[in-house]
Amino acid sequence: LTCATPTAGGVKAQVFRMCLGNGLGFTFTGTIPDDERRGRFILELTDAEGLPELGRVTDTAEIVFDGERFSLSDCEKAYDAPFSGIFPVEAEVPSNIPAVTPTPYSLLPHPSSLPPTPYPLFLVPVFNGTNCEYETARAIERSGGRAEIFVVKSLTPELMKESASRFAEALNSAQALVLPGGFSSGDEPDGSGKFIAIFLRSPVVRESLEALLNNRGGLVCGICNGFQALVKTGLLPFGRICEPEDLLSTLTFNVIGRHQSRIIRTRVTSNRSAWMSRYSVGEVYSMPISHGEGRFVCSEELFTELMRNGQIAGQYVDIEGRPSMKTCDNPSGSSYAVECLTSPDGRILGRMGHAERVGEGLYKNVPGKYDLRFFEGACRYFKKD
Repeated sequence: LTCATPTAGGVKAQVFRMCLGNGLGFTFTGTIPDDERRGRFILELTDAEGLPELGRVTDTAEIVFDGERFSLSDCEKAYDAPFSGIFPVEAEVPSNIPAVTPTPYSLLPHPSSLPPTPYPLFLVPVFNGTNCEYETARAIERSGGRAEIFVVKSLTPELMKESASRFAEALNSAQALVLPGGFSSGDEPDGSGKFIAIFLRSPVVRESLEALLNNRGGLVCGICNGFQALVKTGLLPFGRICEPEDLLSTLTFNVIGRHQSRIIRTRVTSNRSAWMSRYSVGEVYSMPISHGEGRFVCSEELFTELMRNGQIAGQYVDIEGRPSMKTCDNPSGSSYAVECLTSPDGRILGRMGHAERVGEGLYKNVPGKYDLRFFEGACRYFKKD
């Protein structure tokens, strides 16, 4: 079930760290090696017959050693304390930004684009700093679509202009655009996703993108860095490219002030989008995140409108499925716990969770519901039922 290698502190310290991952307890019952030799493995097994046993995993959040009981929460606080002043594990969230639960919004059946396409083509652009294109392409192809990875060359103005023209031609032949995650141009100029947003605003690319959305009934998705770009163009939440001064929301630095990489839980609050059409409202599933600027910020008035329109597609939630502003559940401190957002018609979607990084055999030691229905919904949109 679980495997770890003892490092600093030896076997006892490593068992403690294993307990922290899932909030499980442990009772030591066997003989513990008194050295710190590397190369050993601590295994959690359903059947350990014939192997030296350290002890038993328990559902009680405490560690029992030599007849003494230690609260796991107290141990965790002591473990975090030495560096908490430098690298806090929880950020202070402003009290005027509560985690609000939108009214669940479900709209079925979902409209299909015309004409039907049995193997829809998804264009996946790669910018300087993009790092999720291969996972994105694999997830699309596993879900029944075709993926074309397009490298945007930006070394010189001439190459940039040529890339924009070639990209527009490629987009004219595609049914969907997926902007993958990464750190485009090192998250410059002045923040994440802006380089991609500048590219999308260029006249030739903008014309092709608007034709995809307005004339051909295509789909657009942005994950992590791509989500940032969609918000910085106005495609989210408005469904159209807006002037910078008209933008009413943004994605900015995590409240905790540093990059976050972990597994999160997100709850489906609306499945009106084709991308979310394979999910049921209220369903909670898990996926990895990895970002330094994932905090969605907007006014309460705009959030209320988005909630009313069913554009809030997913929220960060705690283990009980409740929207949460705690750093362990909502690592960026995203306002109103927003993780996933759509355009008014649902055909444009952005999210911080890396749905493309979910696959068979991954995250075995982190309980949760993982699947690839996200891309399946988009592929089904283009096919005959």
